[in-house]
Amino acid sequence: MTAHEKEAIQTPFETFLIAEYQAVLERSLKFEEVKANRINFYLILLGAVLAGFAAVVDTPFIQLNIFPFSIAVALFLLILGWQTLMHSVQYSMVITSLYRVSGRARRWFFDKDNSIVPYLAFEPADNKPGLKIGSLKTNKTNWGVQSLLWRGGEPILMTTNAILASLIIGLALMWGLSISSLSFQEISAIVAIFLPIGIAICWQLQAYRIKAILDKRHAGLKSREFFEMTKEEYISLVDQYTKKKGK
Repeated sequence: MTAHEKEAIQTPFETFLIAEYQAVLERSLKFEEVKANRINFYLILLGAVLAGFAAVVDTPFIQLNIFPFSIAVALFLLILGWQTLMHSVQYSMVITSLYRVSGRARRWFFDKDNSIVPYLAFEPADNKPGLKIGSLKTNKTNWGVQSLLWRGGEPILMTTNAILASLIIGLALMWGLSISSLSFQEISAIVAIFLPIGIAICWQLQAYRIKAILDKRHAGLKSREFFEMTKEEYISLVDQYTKKKGK
C-alpha cells in the first residue's frame, strides 16, 4: 500500500465526523423547510381570509358592524402573523447555530492539512455565519435593517404585520371619528396621513424586538465559539496556498 493510499484511508473518528457533519446539514435543511412551510401556510391563510372577507363584506349584518368586524379579522391575522414571525426567527437562530457547529468539522480537517483551505466552501471556523450583518454602506453593525431577519421570509411577515397593525389603529380611529362632526373626506385624510407613519413605526418596533432576541442569542453563541477565523484571515490563507500551488 502506497503512502497516498494510507492517507486516503479514513480513521473511525473521520468517518464519524463526516457522518455527524452530514447529519447536521440534513437537520438544518429540515428546519429550513419547516420554516418555509410555516410562512407559506400563513400567507395562504392570509389570502383565504381576505378573500372570504371580501365575499361577505356586502351583507347587511357586516355593513352595520363593518368597523368591529374588520378590526377583529385584522387582529386575528396580526396575532397569527406575529406568532409566525417569532417562530421564524427562532428557526433561523437554530439553523445558524447548526451551521456554526458544522464549521468545527471543517476546522478539524483544516488543522490536519492546511493545504485544503482553497477547496473549502466556507471558513473553517465556528463563528460563522453571524447573527449580525454589517451595513452595506458603513460596514458597521446595523440591527435595524441589516440582520438575521433578511435571511428568509421575515421581511414579508414584518411588512404584513406592520400593515395589519396600522390598519387596526386606522380602523379604530375611523370608528371613533365617525361619531364626530367631521366629514368622511376629513376622516379619510387623517387616516391616510396616519397609515404610512403607523406602518413605519410598527416595522421598527418589530425590528427592535428581533434585535433584543438576536442580542441575547448572539451572547450565548459567542461564549461557545472555539475556532474563530475572520473573513480576512480566510481569504489570506486561500491566497497564500493558491500562490504556492501556482509556483
